Amino acid sequence: MSNHDLERRYRLLLAAYPWEHRRVYEDEMLAVLLAGAQPQQRRPSIPDVWNLLAGALRVRLNSTGRGLTQAAWADAAAVAGLLTVFALLTLSLHALAQYPHFPTASGLGWQREAVDWARLAGWGAVCAVIAAGWRWPAAGLAWIAVIAEAASLTLRYDNDPVSVVNTLWQFTLALIAAATLTIPAPRRRAFVLLGARRLSAILLAAAVVGTVFLSNQLNRPPDPEPGQVVTFYKLDIFSGLESTSSALIWLHLAGMVTAGLIGLFSVTSLPAPLRWRIGALFAPVISLMALINFTLDGWMTSNMYMDHAIYLQPAQWVALIGVPLVTLAIGALAVQRREHILTMVELGRAADRQHPKA
Repeated sequence: MSNHDLERRYRLLLAAYPWEHRRVYEDEMLAVLLAGAQPQQRRPSIPDVWNLLAGALRVRLNSTGRGLTQAAWADAAAVAGLLTVFALLTLSLHALAQYPHFPTASGLGWQREAVDWARLAGWGAVCAVIAAGWRWPAAGLAWIAVIAEAASLTLRYDNDPVSVVNTLWQFTLALIAAATLTIPAPRRRAFVLLGARRLSAILLAAAVVGTVFLSNQLNRPPDPEPGQVVTFYKLDIFSGLESTSSALIWLHLAGMVTAGLIGLFSVTSLPAPLRWRIGALFAPVISLMALINFTLDGWMTSNMYMDHAIYLQPAQWVALIGVPLVTLAIGALAVQRREHILTMVELGRAADRQHPKA
């Protein structure tokens, strides 16, 4: 009876190993463990528990690492890198749309505007190099942009910590762009995977967004004179888009919604393996935005009403860095798990076709 209990407990521990590993080695491992057990032993020893769990973790990490080197992940990285650069270009245009003139060379915000113009030029250069098929120069330019962005955020944090934290998700996008462009992929692979139709749709969406921002700048009235009352209409979900004409602001909203739907359809129409991997790569940005919006609202409000800056605590920085990394790991594991289940289902169907039930 004790031998049966010990075997059952060992099998529970062996369940920590991947199914493919257990299929080959479980019986052999179980025989070795039972042969080394003491007479009347009913529970696995602490060293055995530690060795089995550590071995299971090691095997799972190796299995995940091999899965991440598959060509499907390289393809997803190529597409995600191109899409992220497009997104960063759009965000740069959005930042420039918030200035009162187009362009301006004077005023209190001219330094900030110069940074935004430099950001637009930098990511535009990355996009042009990608289109030319020069992968390594594109990755190098992207990392230079990331370093410059990190330096800018560091310098701004002392005076404006809220603005820095609110733009961390954009910095994460820049990191994703640089990292995905660094992953080896065939020349112009992203354009091949997207195809002419999807790429044209994405470019159309980007053109619509750019047209909305340009229209916002050209039709934006100058600041009102003291005592002058001017009614402004604005889109709260797109800060900086405002006008004195309600018809124009509704037109801007229609353009942004149309561009968003075109871009969303272009991505969701990709093959499922590619689509799921791209989602896993972008999941850290979503988790970081949710973390900032739902946990740091009180901190941001306090900074608005205090006469001095309140900085984040070390534990909060750990969360801001750790949550996106954990989200990326969970997303990658979820994709691997989903494809493993689909493979098992397909094997079962193949077995049923070969040996139909009576």
